[in-house]
Amino acid sequence: MNKITKRSDLINRKKKKGFTLIELIVVIAILGILAAILVPSMLGILNQAHGSTDNANARAIYSASVAAASRLSAANKTVDDTTVENEALLILGAGFDGDTFVVNVDEATGAVTGITYTPPGGTRDPINYPTEEATTTA
Repeated sequence: MNKITKRSDLINRKKKKGFTLIELIVVIAILGILAAILVPSMLGILNQAHGSTDNANARAIYSASVAAASRLSAANKTVDDTTVENEALLILGAGFDGDTFVVNVDEATGAVTGITYTPPGGTRDPINYPTEEATTTA
């Protein structure tokens, strides 16, 4: 009778489904370790993406500023920092509303010499475009 009881206990144990407390703790610990490894690397990827976006925005603003200066010059209008900035905003459209940038114009020639773009949020450094490297390699 003792063997029968043990056998029925074994069958009953096999019918029970679920995880033990130790198994759950081990799984949670493994997930915690994975999160501790992945979160910092994801933050690095996000910072890199913000930097790429900021550089692309600076290039777009510079290109719009050059186009604005050309448009103003062709229309025989005053080509100075403020008018070029306003005209560049019109060219860029609504996507750049709220972005802060300053256009530097050589008023003698009417040429855009560069821009300084400050990314929104105030947590990232301003970007000067074109940089010295960009002007020497271009």
